[in-house]
Amino acid sequence: MEAEDQHLSHYSNVFEGIPSHNDNFNSIFQQNPHDNQDEGFHVHDHYQYHQPMDQEKRLRRMVSNRESARRSRMREKNHIKKLQMQVEQLMASNQFLANKVNSYLEYNKQILQENSQLKVTVSSFHQ
Repeated sequence: MEAEDQHLSHYSNVFEGIPSHNDNFNSIFQQNPHDNQDEGFHVHDHYQYHQPMDQEKRLRRMVSNRESARRSRMREKNHIKKLQMQVEQLMASNQFLANKVNSYLEYNKQILQENSQLKVTVSSFHQ
């Protein structure tokens, strides 16, 4: 969570004009002092006029995308936790049922032995 707060404070610093810890990041958004050499009207001037707004939108989109990715990772972690719990429950259930099957097989074996003994006893009466 702390790393997350650092990322968000980094972006809020960029929006507020406060220098950030990441100079490479800020250098991307600083205006080039050579851009204003010619005061004539150029298509480039139109771009400069909209550039701060575009940068702001880009930064907001980046922050939004990172937050969306964070939420997606959290959903994935929660999904994996649920699946792990389900695996544990199914394994426990499987073990319980396997024990029950073994118990019934043992009981069946005893019944078959008892049945064989009874058949021997009955056949001895008929002789």
